[in-house]
Amino acid sequence: LCNVVSLCNLKISRCNLKVSLCNLMVSHGNLKICLCNVVSLCNLKISRCNLKVSLCNLMVSHGNLKISLYNLKVSLCNLKNYLCNMKVSLCNLKVSLCNRKLSLRFFKLNMTCVKSLSVSTRGRCRDEFLN
Repeated sequence: LCNVVSLCNLKISRCNLKVSLCNLMVSHGNLKICLCNVVSLCNLKISRCNLKVSLCNLMVSHGNLKISLYNLKVSLCNLKNYLCNMKVSLCNLKVSLCNRKLSLRFFKLNMTCVKSLSVSTRGRCRDEFLN
């Protein structure tokens, strides 16, 4: 999920593990952790055919905060800045794949002349390419 910005409708359940990226809950035994605002779940491996979730390697990182679920001694609910109230939320990110307002036609491209265009443009990009 490293490169996923928004998968708001993704719901995965296997045994006692239930994952929903809009209201992300990871339960392992009696440990229930809300991960709604996870920035990085790069070590969570998900295969469509064969779902593989490694809780040993699951690391939640936000800034310099790194928490291992197996070595977690402090309850996230008691943290002053616990993950459920973090300002950065996957589902509310301004730049998301689901609700992206920007598209390539709105990008202000700092275009440079490539070799294939240099014959017709004589080394300079015309206004029509910049627009």
